[in-house]
Amino acid sequence: MVVDDQEVWLAEGHFTHFFQIASAIHLETNGMFHIESLYGSENNPPQKVNRLRDKLKGCIDCDSKKFIRLPGDGNAILTVPPDNVSYNFDNLMEHSNETVRHTAEKLYEAIGE
Repeated sequence: MVVDDQEVWLAEGHFTHFFQIASAIHLETNGMFHIESLYGSENNPPQKVNRLRDKLKGCIDCDSKKFIRLPGDGNAILTVPPDNVSYNFDNLMEHSNETVRHTAEKLYEAIGE
């Protein structure tokens, strides 16, 4: 996945979560992803997003807290324009994680790149 001309490489579990948040800018009308749907309400979703932000440090050239915002309404949003995010659909469709493959299929149908 490429964001603002930077390839983003993360460990499997972190990539899956990041991909779901990032794809929301294309799949959701408001560009936000409800973090409880990703982490569950009992698992302290904001803390999980903060851990993901920590993993992004060094992967991106900007402040990870500004890159993934938590507006306080239970959502997360990636703060880059949708045109600045591109995907390697061949790799995503072959990914070992079913959630990644399913999200990639929906994303491909939505943007068709």
